[in-house]
Amino acid sequence: MKSPLGFVFVLLSFVTFSAAQTSEDLVGEWGGSIDMGAAKLRVEFTFEMTDGELAGTMKSPQQSDQSFPLSDIMLEGDQFTATIPAVAGTYTATLNTDPKKLAGTWEQLGNKLPLNLKPEKAQAPPKRPQDPKPPFPYLSEEIEFENKSANITLAGTLTLPKGDGPFPAAILISGSGPQNRDEEIMGHRPFAVIADHLTREGIAVLRYDDRGVGESEGDFGNATTKDFATDANAAWEFLSTHAKINKEAIGMIGHSEGGYIAPLAFVDNPKAAYHVYLAAPGLSLRVIAQQQSKILLKQAGLSDEAITSAITLNEELYAYYDAPDGSPFPVEEVSRRTKEWWEALSPEDKKKAEPFKTIQETNMGNAETPWTKFLMTYDPVPTLENVSCPVLALNGEKDTQVLPEPNLKKIEEALDKGGNKNVETHKIPNLNHLFQNAKTGAFTEYALIEETFDIPTLELISSWILKTVGD
Repeated sequence: MKSPLGFVFVLLSFVTFSAAQTSEDLVGEWGGSIDMGAAKLRVEFTFEMTDGELAGTMKSPQQSDQSFPLSDIMLEGDQFTATIPAVAGTYTATLNTDPKKLAGTWEQLGNKLPLNLKPEKAQAPPKRPQDPKPPFPYLSEEIEFENKSANITLAGTLTLPKGDGPFPAAILISGSGPQNRDEEIMGHRPFAVIADHLTREGIAVLRYDDRGVGESEGDFGNATTKDFATDANAAWEFLSTHAKINKEAIGMIGHSEGGYIAPLAFVDNPKAAYHVYLAAPGLSLRVIAQQQSKILLKQAGLSDEAITSAITLNEELYAYYDAPDGSPFPVEEVSRRTKEWWEALSPEDKKKAEPFKTIQETNMGNAETPWTKFLMTYDPVPTLENVSCPVLALNGEKDTQVLPEPNLKKIEEALDKGGNKNVETHKIPNLNHLFQNAKTGAFTEYALIEETFDIPTLELISSWILKTVGD
């Protein structure tokens, strides 16, 4: 769940560019990290000369071993710029030759983060033993479907059990930030793992690239959570016409923000046979952001006084979103007040809070996006009260992004108030936000854990779906 104290990464694309005077100085492998304050994300560039021109690829080995080509590059003197249209990203740097280094800034969706590169060998991809590998005992189809209301075509993968069917089906809905169909993060592909398990158990699964990501059309940066709900309903419409799918047994599985999206989709199209909420928020983003702030600042060792003042400031700043529609977000005022808070900290608290300065810069870049404006005023409870299909809601005990107790409780209360009695909730021991067995639950552990998704939880999901909609 992305929040004002979260971060958006950067799934990267290709760049091809004309040779410049110092292009030979770039040939080879380069590595560095995007510094996000509370965490660092490893990225790697590889450059080579092809037919007299410089070409390159970029990847994030913590997230995937897949390399993405670069495009729109300029190298004028020592000034290097590469634009990445697929994610609205730009890398701008100064090329130094002694010692060899690219010193610059990664910019995406208004976020500006330091990124320095130097010649380094590429790192081996992390081990991901659960990642599905062929041959598969089921069918897999690359599909496209249309969201008519948005006038876009979305692309995805449909996995089908062998046989004539009709089969029950699940639509996977990703969490915050631009996600591909596998919800790929830190080298893990949780949606691929979920789809593999469910399909082996006799459940068809549709997973798709978010709008504007991968092979899907659309503009992710200007979309809201409510827009994403129309994408989920378009997926339902597609499955409902498939000859091998039981249209009475199509459900939705939403992870993190996907747990906001599925209920919004149900209000507009109350035909889903079931919902599964994975680490779904029952509270508003404002409340979740405050909870995350307390956890992160406490983990950093800030004093109680500093934490209290930060929470108070956050609440005052969030109130700016309550202004009438069309009112500009006061970026300069927020920056001024944040600076005042920083200057009032003790020297010891300043040292401990230093990593959060970069996060604050990231948040300011996201402050005026349609996504942020929508969620900072959205209360999920009235929407949940209108969900009448069977619901399975799961949270990991060690989830530090969407805390299990308050969110599961709020989901259960809202569904009960709306008259939905077919609800099952579980807080699962030892699991984090990604449903990995974890030590602390901190997001910095995600890449270090080889497990992608807890197997008993997968079995719980599949058995509940089959029990709910029938084998």
